[in-house]
Amino acid sequence: MTTKVTIFTPTYNRANLLPKLYNSLCNQTSFDFEWLIIDDGSLDNTEEIVSQWLSNDRFKVRYYTKENGGKHTAINYGAQLAEGELFFIVDSDDSLTPDAIETIISEWNSVKDKNLNGIAFLRGRKTKDGYVANNASVFPEDNVISNIIVQKYNRGVSADNAEVWTTESIRRHPFTIYPGEKFMSEGMVWIRLAKENDMLFRNKVIYICEYLEGGLTKQGKKLRFLCPKGGIEGSLETMSRHFNLKMRIKQTLLYIVYCKFDNWNLFQILRCPYKGLVTLCLPAGYGLYHYWKHKYFEK
Repeated sequence: MTTKVTIFTPTYNRANLLPKLYNSLCNQTSFDFEWLIIDDGSLDNTEEIVSQWLSNDRFKVRYYTKENGGKHTAINYGAQLAEGELFFIVDSDDSLTPDAIETIISEWNSVKDKNLNGIAFLRGRKTKDGYVANNASVFPEDNVISNIIVQKYNRGVSADNAEVWTTESIRRHPFTIYPGEKFMSEGMVWIRLAKENDMLFRNKVIYICEYLEGGLTKQGKKLRFLCPKGGIEGSLETMSRHFNLKMRIKQTLLYIVYCKFDNWNLFQILRCPYKGLVTLCLPAGYGLYHYWKHKYFEK
């Protein structure tokens, strides 16, 4: 590895948005990073736009294309190609604060001998007074070594954060590829990493985000229901005793819903490590399935 940080951007038909991210990278106070772009089968002029930046003299830009398969497949590919010690996913419609890379490197150097698998920062927005965090993304404690299950899921931090992982840890936990499914929640892998090692949590904004039409966040539940196998795998990961009871019940309900969208019968649904919890939640889970099926697919 020749650089400290790989800024990884999976992109699909976002040629008009990438320049904003590129400009934020050009304005960094540290250039000890590479920008690795995986084009997930774009049909627009993404390649033409990116080709203008390949020869810039501030940081390395690497661009690869692949057949469209979803963000999680692009992450798998990018993790294998990354040259940085740290792996930071920055979406094509977002940008970074000017001191983002400098902050990442400084914080990592202060804890890298503690066998951690990364650092979690905040997402936010720019205001006239500086950068303000999304309230729902703030961690209960700052500058603490812990894990995402404790600091995020069990304490109700509902918004996305800006996680920087060691590249090696991402490579150890690739996303499962299910034929025909082009979405899988990143949180599933983050949870597996949390069960393996701790990370540092900092209540500092380094990531500026906008949720635009056409993005994965805006597509919401319907996209998840169209990819039920990934949903089943993710819910099973979150039904373990690492989580509080409220979270386990929520994920059990989702597990049942995903199973129904994948046409599982009752015997298949109950054949899991959490049979008692699933049995308890079956009536409500079936009800949610019928509600969401009508809402998203039968109108």
